[in-house]
Amino acid sequence: PPSGCGITLMQAMGLNPGSATDQTLAGRTVSFLRGGVSATGSRDEILNLVKPATVPVIGPGAGQAQRYSYVYQDDAPPPVPPGQFRPDGNVPPVGYAHKLGDIFHSEPAVLDPPRFFQYLSANLTPIPGRSYSAFANLHSKRRRVSFVGSNDGFLHAFDSGVWNRDASIGASYDLGTGQEIFAYGPKAVMRAEPQLLKFPPRPFYMVDGSVSFADVFIDPVHNGTPTPADRIWRTVLAGTLRQGGRYIYGLDVTQPDQVDAVTFVKTSSPEKAPDCLEGGGGVCTNKYPSILWETTDDCVLSPTTCLGVPAIGQTWSKPVMGRIKVINGAAYEDRFVAIFGGGFDTVFNAGDPIAAASTVKGRAIYVVDVETGKVIYKASRGKDSGVGPLVEMAPMPAAPGVADYNDDGYLDIAYFGDENGRMWRLDLTADITSVASPKPGELIAGGMIGGWTPFMLYDASTLTTQTNQPIFLEPSIVFVGGGQRPTLGVAFGTGDRANVLRVPNPSVNRFFFVLDKGAMTTLHEADLRNVTPSGGITPVGVGPGPIDTATYKGLFLDFATQNEKTTSTVFSTQGNLTLITFTPESSNPCATEGASFRYRFFFLNGTGGYNVGSPTGTFGDYRESLGSGLSSGTQSTTPDGDTIDMVLGAGGTLRQDVVRGTIRTINQNWKEQ
Repeated sequence: PPSGCGITLMQAMGLNPGSATDQTLAGRTVSFLRGGVSATGSRDEILNLVKPATVPVIGPGAGQAQRYSYVYQDDAPPPVPPGQFRPDGNVPPVGYAHKLGDIFHSEPAVLDPPRFFQYLSANLTPIPGRSYSAFANLHSKRRRVSFVGSNDGFLHAFDSGVWNRDASIGASYDLGTGQEIFAYGPKAVMRAEPQLLKFPPRPFYMVDGSVSFADVFIDPVHNGTPTPADRIWRTVLAGTLRQGGRYIYGLDVTQPDQVDAVTFVKTSSPEKAPDCLEGGGGVCTNKYPSILWETTDDCVLSPTTCLGVPAIGQTWSKPVMGRIKVINGAAYEDRFVAIFGGGFDTVFNAGDPIAAASTVKGRAIYVVDVETGKVIYKASRGKDSGVGPLVEMAPMPAAPGVADYNDDGYLDIAYFGDENGRMWRLDLTADITSVASPKPGELIAGGMIGGWTPFMLYDASTLTTQTNQPIFLEPSIVFVGGGQRPTLGVAFGTGDRANVLRVPNPSVNRFFFVLDKGAMTTLHEADLRNVTPSGGITPVGVGPGPIDTATYKGLFLDFATQNEKTTSTVFSTQGNLTLITFTPESSNPCATEGASFRYRFFFLNGTGGYNVGSPTGTFGDYRESLGSGLSSGTQSTTPDGDTIDMVLGAGGTLRQDVVRGTIRTINQNWKEQ
């Protein structure tokens, strides 16, 4: 019979700890998830031991009842002897031991040593003797680790480089072994895991979301109420479940290994696995990793943490973490937070109106205290430039665009797109001089933040043409002009990313660049310059041209075809804004997978990024083909300040465009976008 954590685990899985049948199912489920061969048997045996004696046919042999073999569809390389299943329980199977589930929506992320420039430049020392620079030095050569979620129910961590492990390359990181260091299964997905062993098997989404990292100053071992004197610097990972559920979670992933106090190099053999997995003193102040919290805002899932309607949706929105100021009494106080959108509601149709108190999930902005996992700010409606009531938000599956626009180490502003094509601005500043009650950024009842009201920067829901413009991807922020409160540009594309193969789109989707000068004026289609060229299916716009800086408010460009959808965030390279689209249509009559395209224009006047110097006035100035299949894009900056725009094709091809920069960028500075 289970005890302690075993009881908690079974309860999280929806099983009865007192039931012998459920105990057996729990044990087999855990063995199945671990993969390989265990005391319970191989994965192949586990599936056949819990299934009915006969099941519907899986694979060839129609009309025959047969056992299900987990290794059936992924046999060992030839020559393969017949018989993949171990009927006698003694002979090892010849198929692979499937330990890793499918990685679908989760984007791999590599955790490097701490080096956040703003904290280093300020020599940030919240408590004497606990400076960020000392923390960064101690972990300057820590093991590099790659994280990714998969639909086997785990967040996986892989070795991606150890300092000085490869003597042939000298004092530097190697490329890692790819060995799995640990896997974390959130309690939030445990209820789905026993379903893995039901027949016929079907796919599940589990840890389907992406992760983000931040260095934070917290009490990592409190019992619900942090002790300020116990706060230390830690590196925290915040992750989501995307289609796997409605939770986010936080892990302390600071220190995998013991290191020398002077050289900061791993003290045990570089070949060995992390030696902080069980704690052990020294720099291993906690076990690696340590679970900080899991949280949700759904009263059905967790009555103790929910804040009422609207409930959180599927957690598609990747959190952005950082430091903010809040007002506590008569003084400012630092909080390290995770900021994200409310997520996706599977039954909501983009463009549908939202009524007050609507039960549609995901239509909110969230700020979570990284130290406690508690929601300290939630907003489901905001202001526009009219004088009417507050406007209800639509679901927000997109990650926010967040900026520290004066580089002081505090997050200042966040932008959120919703499924009804509206871009919201949330000012994250605290104002102790305000006469409002509560003051902006003030802690009020229950430790919540009061005084903040989101503002609608752009509203596509009032369009007279192409009215359906859902925003599913993170907006990018472009620095346009200086000042205490600088002028910022917000760039984003539209399209129903949840239904990428949908045809036809209700509207032709668009590429937007909207200027934010800090005014409380909601912009609309008529305020933006239409640079749509000829050759598409919508009317030609006025095109690029000189701008009046006093009246310029932004641009938009209709995509060339009816069914294109945005599939990437917007990247900024020397003023050129770029995004990628996908359409199920294809110019190749033999292709069925669709095609991808890249759009590019200059953010100040709308000049196309192609045919520069000899424009044609057609989509050739703005659009290039990336070939068949769904392509993805990313951007990086080299140590020399060069910008690398990359496109990964559906077939595995990688294209890199290197732009020589004249200004060296600061590591992890938001202006790199």
